[in-house]
Amino acid sequence: DWSVGAQQPLWDRLSEIRIPVLWIAGESDPKYVALAGRAAALTPKGVLEIIPGSGHRVPWERPITFAERVARFLKTGE
Repeated sequence: DWSVGAQQPLWDRLSEIRIPVLWIAGESDPKYVALAGRAAALTPKGVLEIIPGSGHRVPWERPITFAERVARFLKTGE
């Protein structure tokens, strides 16, 4: 139920999100880099982080970098 393929597309509703949103993708996962880039561009306060040396499972593959980027975002919203 949670996979992207099973969800109803909500691209046209991303512009309604008024809070900062962090979109993260691993650089070795081009499909999700493209999706995260598109989502960040459509979200008014969207922030995109592409994590080097990572693929689809960023928190498992680059846990320290992931945690640092999330912590920075939570502190600054950027």
